[in-house]
Amino acid sequence: MPFCRECGNEVHADWVTCPHCPAEKGEIGSGKMVQQLEHQVDEKQNERMTELIFWVKVGIVSITFSLLLIAMMVRRIPFAL
Repeated sequence: MPFCRECGNEVHADWVTCPHCPAEKGEIGSGKMVQQLEHQVDEKQNERMTELIFWVKVGIVSITFSLLLIAMMVRRIPFAL
């Protein structure tokens, strides 16, 4: 079912105007537009999640390396890796 681009309410495909607002048929969109917007939102969320995972991994590696250096200093192990 199509949606009004002005107010977002559902409208029938054969309606000329939206009963909820003064939008005319040219401004009444289809469900395709809503699906495209949902897809764009999903892509953006995936990008953010990927970036978050990357920075968590960087943090884990940094902490691990720091702990290794501390352990080497405490045990007076030479820093030859």
